[in-house]
Amino acid sequence: MRQLRRFSLLALALLAAAPAFAAVPDDPAIYIAYFWKARPGREVEYDTYIKNIAMPIDADARRAGAFEELRSYVPDKPNGEWTHLRVFRLTSQAQYDAFTAAMDAAGKRIWPDAEKRPKADDLRDLVRREVWKSFP
Repeated sequence: MRQLRRFSLLALALLAAAPAFAAVPDDPAIYIAYFWKARPGREVEYDTYIKNIAMPIDADARRAGAFEELRSYVPDKPNGEWTHLRVFRLTSQAQYDAFTAAMDAAGKRIWPDAEKRPKADDLRDLVRREVWKSFP
């Protein structure tokens, strides 16, 4: 009888602790990663473009709800496959579906005159674009 009581108490204790061990709910976040390669000899110009042109557009797009967070990275090895990685964190599929249009709209708000809108086409090339989702 004593063993049954101990077993019952142990079982109750484990059941009470079960929520602490429950699986984490799925994270709906979507990440869009752009791997860019600055053209040879244009690395400093591309860095300047990101700081002076892209970052204000990104800030406007974020305020407008285009994405939740942006992280930018540079590799520690020179002459690699890419020179700049920009990873946008989006909160939902709906935000993902609207992302490109929202970024374009932000660029037009910051630089309304299409003729004067700076472009980075001659500074860098897209290596690849990847879409990632969280894994439990």
